Amino acid sequence: MDTQAVSIGIITQLHRTSGLLKLLQSLKPIVQSHAGDVEIVIANNSGTTANQVITECISNSEIEKLCRVTLVDSPQNNIATGRNITLDHSSHNMLAFLDDDEYACSIWLQQLLTIMASCNAAVVAGPVPAVFHPSAPRWIHTVDLHNARGKENAKPIDNTGTGNVLINRSVVGKLRFDEKFGITGGSDTDFFSRVKQAGGTLYWASQAIAYEDIPEERSTAKYLIHRFIKQGENYRVINTQQGAVRSQFVFSAKAAVMVVISLPIAGLLVLIRHRRAGDWMKRAFSNYGKLHSPQKDLYQR
Repeated sequence: MDTQAVSIGIITQLHRTSGLLKLLQSLKPIVQSHAGDVEIVIANNSGTTANQVITECISNSEIEKLCRVTLVDSPQNNIATGRNITLDHSSHNMLAFLDDDEYACSIWLQQLLTIMASCNAAVVAGPVPAVFHPSAPRWIHTVDLHNARGKENAKPIDNTGTGNVLINRSVVGKLRFDEKFGITGGSDTDFFSRVKQAGGTLYWASQAIAYEDIPEERSTAKYLIHRFIKQGENYRVINTQQGAVRSQFVFSAKAAVMVVISLPIAGLLVLIRHRRAGDWMKRAFSNYGKLHSPQKDLYQR
């Protein structure tokens, strides 16, 4: 039985309390069954005016009967700032991140801790299957939104997002999320790239599942394509900043070739309703994003 003390970090906003309530309710049996101490640190990304509403949501979940819950008001609506708040206010070395539009499976925490211990990892990530709104076009339901395909349990991974991840804070040390990516997106990619550069190892826990509810307004082709483009732009910016792009011309030429190849394939697969149509749409537009910078940020203030 694992007795490791764990902090769970969550970022939330005023308009997402229904998702937060669902997440906290999914955590109750997890907290109850864990032998070690568990605390939850929630960053309120809507400012002090939303504090009371979020406090009521926490109270309605009744999770405070099982563990300590700390709510910290963020000075700004910035995802990276919220992540840093949870890093700075967590009491334990083991810090797990979840998003407020997710809900965890019953063995989520146990699986993360098991892989962390067996692999002596700095970071362990798990899959986040997207639950799209029923109105979404068929191809959207086939998107591997968080890049889970091809990863093997207890095997190293190159990078990850923060939607379902366990971090050993003693290994990460003073590294923090770069707040300039807090509105554009990409702060997680940048952060875990720096963790890896500093010698930290990242591993995959295939059974530590946290499902993500995708609302109707984000289950559209327009939104998903914008998201893919923005991810491509962030990839270019981060890799250029970290010196991984030796030649902008070669980088751009490869991206252009991929767009020319991928877009027709994506269109054909969408027409025949192929199970990999979404992945090819993602490949096409993320490579386009390496060439083009959309004016609209992924996360608006």
